Amino acid sequence: MRTEEDAVKLLKFANRHKIPVVPRAGASSGYGGVIPTKGGIVADVTPLNKIINVDTEGQKAVVQSGIIWEKLERKLKEKGLSLQAIPSSAPSSTVGGWLSQSGAGYGSYEFGWGHKSMEKARVVLPTGEIREFRS
Repeated sequence: MRTEEDAVKLLKFANRHKIPVVPRAGASSGYGGVIPTKGGIVADVTPLNKIINVDTEGQKAVVQSGIIWEKLERKLKEKGLSLQAIPSSAPSSTVGGWLSQSGAGYGSYEFGWGHKSMEKARVVLPTGEIREFRS
């Protein structure tokens, strides 16, 4: 998948034909969540890896789900910012994966769970509908 529109099309197709879809990006999780144990489609979201905007004044970034934490941290440091919580798997894990598993950063527990550092998430649901969730 390269765009949100691709995700919408894929999920609508899969929903219509009752095919399970498993998103996959960094695949750094030890929980096996990227393995379609009952068949289905593995949706590669690694191309959704862009930093859309960094607001240095508001200390916020808008990113796509496939962005690797380490890449995001490097870009933020260029602008005098840093992530509050970052996973130990930062060299390979993605923002979307961490959000979906509600990770907490090794050595950064004082900042809370990963989803607490995120203001909102735009999600394509299994039906293909797009929704925004706020923390």
